[in-house]
Amino acid sequence: MVRGKPKQFQGLYQSRHIRNFGCLIVEHEPLVIDMMKDLVGSRDDLKLLGVVTEMEQLAKVTETIVPEIIFLDLVIPLGNCGDFHFGKLPSESSIVVVSAIPLSHYKNRYQLANPRQLYKPVSLERFNRCVDEVILERIEQQDGQGG
Repeated sequence: MVRGKPKQFQGLYQSRHIRNFGCLIVEHEPLVIDMMKDLVGSRDDLKLLGVVTEMEQLAKVTETIVPEIIFLDLVIPLGNCGDFHFGKLPSESSIVVVSAIPLSHYKNRYQLANPRQLYKPVSLERFNRCVDEVILERIEQQDGQGG
């Protein structure tokens, strides 16, 4: 398995920004959940905060934690979620839509603020590239705020 940080990111990562980024997997397919857990577990800079399998759970979890990265399958069972929708996800979270269907095919895609797309099946290389981009963006935002 390929592990490691991209060359342009190593300096930042090893100096001031050694930390774990909390993430949440939102998925209902057991095989995809296992794959995503393996991908998250392959990185030293990600910490899995949980896995939710339906909208009702997502509503409850995001009331108590604010993951920095949410890996989101847009097609999950609703459960008893009331009026909760993807537009109510924490604005501080970076959203990575994990789907075989292009985001442009979802009618409620406008509810997501600046999501990234990661197509299924997810390869380690594409996963790492996507996560590296998200982390670099978060670090640049943090640095821009004096953090």
